[in-house]
Amino acid sequence: ATMFAGELCMTGEITLRYLRPTPIRTPLRIEARYERQEGRRIYTSGALFAGDDATVEARGTFIAVGTQRFEELHAERARRSADS
Repeated sequence: ATMFAGELCMTGEITLRYLRPTPIRTPLRIEARYERQEGRRIYTSGALFAGDDATVEARGTFIAVGTQRFEELHAERARRSADS
């Protein structure tokens, strides 16, 4: 859902609420919603469905980091992996 904000983001917080067991070997549907943005914070929500029944509800707060900062963080991670 953060793609709707047009920003590259990092996860600040994710909360999952399990409503009922999620069946296996069953088609599942994911719904994600962009709720709002306050400064760099982007708020989202979503749910996982088996048929018409929601099995999980989710809420997330993401922090917009911008393309340049995202690329810097990615390069730093690659350098650390190469040094290990």
